[in-house]
Amino acid sequence: LINRILTIKMNHSFTNSSFLNAYTTQEILSDLIKTETECYTRRFMNEANWAREMIFHLADNISDFDINVQGVEDISLDSTCTMLLHFCQAAIDAGDFYRAVRIADHRENPMHPVFKTLALNAKLMMYDANMEQMLICKEPDSFISQQKADLIDFISEFGPKSLEKENFDDPYFLTLYGKLYMRLNYKSNAEKYFIDAIRILPRCWPAWVYLVECQDSPMNFMKLALPDHWMKLFSFVNLYLKFLDGSSAKEVLDKFITPELANTPYIINQIATINVYARKFPTAIDEYRRLIAIEPNREEGMDRFSDCLFVMGLNVELSYLAMKWFHINVHSPVTCCILANYYSSMRKHEEAMSWYTRAVKLDPNSCNAWTLLGHEGLELRNYISSSHAYSRALEIDPRDYRVWYSLGQYYDVLQCPAFATFYYGRAHTLKSDF
Repeated sequence: LINRILTIKMNHSFTNSSFLNAYTTQEILSDLIKTETECYTRRFMNEANWAREMIFHLADNISDFDINVQGVEDISLDSTCTMLLHFCQAAIDAGDFYRAVRIADHRENPMHPVFKTLALNAKLMMYDANMEQMLICKEPDSFISQQKADLIDFISEFGPKSLEKENFDDPYFLTLYGKLYMRLNYKSNAEKYFIDAIRILPRCWPAWVYLVECQDSPMNFMKLALPDHWMKLFSFVNLYLKFLDGSSAKEVLDKFITPELANTPYIINQIATINVYARKFPTAIDEYRRLIAIEPNREEGMDRFSDCLFVMGLNVELSYLAMKWFHINVHSPVTCCILANYYSSMRKHEEAMSWYTRAVKLDPNSCNAWTLLGHEGLELRNYISSSHAYSRALEIDPRDYRVWYSLGQYYDVLQCPAFATFYYGRAHTLKSDF
């Protein structure tokens, strides 16, 4: 009942809130330009690339719009410090994170906020790179424990006492500090810093992204006291998609989407995903085709597109998609999933299983790839491999009803009706209309 009341309140606020129509395309573009500059300077590369894509597709010619770019960050440094800034950024771009940290801590550095943020970002990138290598190489648990101990050292080094002493309130730094706590699975601590960052700078897109990532339910997010901003609406859509709630995501999109936004690849991909979750595969395929017409070589979402083609039996189009991405980037986990779907459609399940195995090695946290790997194991009657894949998918995302349903099918095949009933029941609890 409480959840229902909160949902009604949220829908009422979306319908009547003044901030829904308060943002024009020009104002959104203005925010995006500022966000892109700030993110790129601090090497939040995914968020900077997202902003660039939105800018590019919202305005083919920005000069045609009356855009207010006042307030774009201008980091005033002397020539030596500017050189150090560029040197540090280049080291991060090259993946030389240890060197980047050393440059950011240079004795001649006046500790402008951007240097401190770059230093912490480089250390987090270093940690992520080391953890990825350890997972691939299957290093001993003691090595992984040492890496997590390093995270605790980072918290001490960049802790609140240090920030208060320097009167330091860079929202991007606070976002990274929250990310530290996320890596240690202290979500409540992380949430506090993300909220602080958003309150200081409502257009801090990385903080919105990570805040959504650390939510355990949509209801928790609704209760947070966050400033009204168009990024808040984007975050609600991302939140609902995270919990596979396509209908709620569609309701939010329908309330604030404009014709200009509706034609951006980012929004088209979200609309396609919503239709996938609603199992409206023909509509989803049409949206993905529209996405490809606008951005032929955009990788994000193409694995889901291949899933839709597989389900609808469009094997010719699936084979074309597989060949295209094989030539573009065969080392991408998305490409591996596309190729696996292609081989599965051809009943070549051993080849499909090898490509899914490669996909989960490249992206060990892909719940969808692990689930599909489990399906291929079932096709080959490799029950041990299938059980491991489903269990791994469940560890990554226990909210995904598809994994629970797949485990129900697994135990059906093994003729264990009690276990099958349990897993089917959990799937139904998570998605009652499935």
